[in-house]
Amino acid sequence: MKSISFKNFRRFTDFPEFKFGDITILVGGNNAGKSTLQKALLLVFDNIRSLRKKTAVFGPFNDGFTAPQFRFDANEFHDLNLGTYERALCNFAHGENMEFTLCIDSFYIRVVVEPDKAGANQPIAKVAMIEVNDTKRHILYTFDFNTRRMRAEFEQIAGNGDPRFDKIQTAIADLRKKLAEEKDPFEAAMANQELEKLLKIRNAFVHNGNEMRESSTIETDLNDYLGIKGFDRAVSGVLPSYLENIEAYTWTIGSRTVASINMDGTVTHSDSEETNVMNGTEEDRANEQVLGDKSSFILESASSLQSEICRPKAFYIHAHGILQKMLYTIDDKNDFMAQAIHRYARCGVQVGSAPDLFLRKWMEEFGIGFGCQIESFGGEGYTIKIETHGGLVNLADLGMGSNQLMVLLLSLATIMFEEGFHDNDGGKSYTPKFIIIEEPEQNLHPRLQSKLADLFAAVAKDESYKFLVETHSEYLIRRTQVLVAEMNLTEEELEKQNPFKVYYFPHNGSAYDMKYLPSGRFDNKFDEGFFDESAKWHMEILKKEKARK
Repeated sequence: MKSISFKNFRRFTDFPEFKFGDITILVGGNNAGKSTLQKALLLVFDNIRSLRKKTAVFGPFNDGFTAPQFRFDANEFHDLNLGTYERALCNFAHGENMEFTLCIDSFYIRVVVEPDKAGANQPIAKVAMIEVNDTKRHILYTFDFNTRRMRAEFEQIAGNGDPRFDKIQTAIADLRKKLAEEKDPFEAAMANQELEKLLKIRNAFVHNGNEMRESSTIETDLNDYLGIKGFDRAVSGVLPSYLENIEAYTWTIGSRTVASINMDGTVTHSDSEETNVMNGTEEDRANEQVLGDKSSFILESASSLQSEICRPKAFYIHAHGILQKMLYTIDDKNDFMAQAIHRYARCGVQVGSAPDLFLRKWMEEFGIGFGCQIESFGGEGYTIKIETHGGLVNLADLGMGSNQLMVLLLSLATIMFEEGFHDNDGGKSYTPKFIIIEEPEQNLHPRLQSKLADLFAAVAKDESYKFLVETHSEYLIRRTQVLVAEMNLTEEELEKQNPFKVYYFPHNGSAYDMKYLPSGRFDNKFDEGFFDESAKWHMEILKKEKARK
């Protein structure tokens, strides 16, 4: 996952594109929007992976027409605590629809959601539109479930090797995005003039046979596209299946490749050009001219989307309290330590294995101990003892900080065991992991808060995991600055190699990138109340001391 943007969700009417680093750290005051970003990311990721056929009637779909659903009670991340569409909708929303755009690899996936027919106070909403922008192959797919229209726009791009071509393409894309979001008529008119100028320039680089043109489009009724004019053609409703059905549509309407769909769903090809299941409508013939031999090209796009949607996995470690107990019972779902121990114990991690060595290393780094021993009681509960220089000590007898850290370390070790450690030699298939953590610094001494930066940096480097961390810890941030300075990179090298990104969320306005300098300092400044708070009170003490003399 590369970026996210959204509209009308929780605190924000319009949250612009937010780009992730390897370790993205969110700081800012309470109620500034940090948790909103996390929840939006998990919500849209969960639903994009789970979009499926919905047979219940939605809105105008009163004739059996199917549409995907969007869940606010979550398919996987049940502890998001969003509940219903109404609760998730921004209080100052422009209209009643929400929008989410997630960038995964080369795909921008935009989902427009509107309330269910039964009302906004429901855990399930209706997907009104899905837009998939394949930036690698320059194809824009739009599935509008309100108008029941499917549209696919193909950019006809063949540059002549001139280095200006890519810059022109980027500028055109930026202007189109600006026009889609611009509300000021004057600014929109100026941007449109500039766009027309750039399109004329680009036409000099775009060639299709003997014909110069910008793009080509097909459009059809979703009933035809999904059901092929009355035939009950089974589709899953998952995004890649939509794209695969465009590929099916290309040969269905083509006169060169003639096919018929049997009642059992099988396809029979025929040499007769008179057979055409789409009955040769004017729209079909126009689409045929555009599609030509794009069938395999679209299938490649669908296959790539399938891979990119299914590969990434997200994990959520939210802020939580800790109970110090001698016996942790697994039936208590609110006891985060008990659940972390249970998930780890269930893995059957062997002494000396990679997860065990990881756990031991970081327990020692954080001064907790040298390992742990977990004992099950009838499969209903566990005790956990820590190996120290003084012998075995029950975890409950250690401080709150050690208990808090063990939840994080056990969770990370469990993820690594279940998902497999990254094989740098390429011998093991690798699935990208995105781990979201809320306030990992709870109950930790400042030195240990600092060491969290080392933990995240090591896991990101060794396992290629990405982290999104919400924190109020000045010490964690300061340590990242030292780690950046120790890289001894130029400004250009830093842009490519620095794993850390810090975003500050002000109470008013959009989140902004603090931007590391090679020295480790930030190019931007935090608002009042963060880095300056300690210095402010120190100065106050000095003033009081001076006044006493």
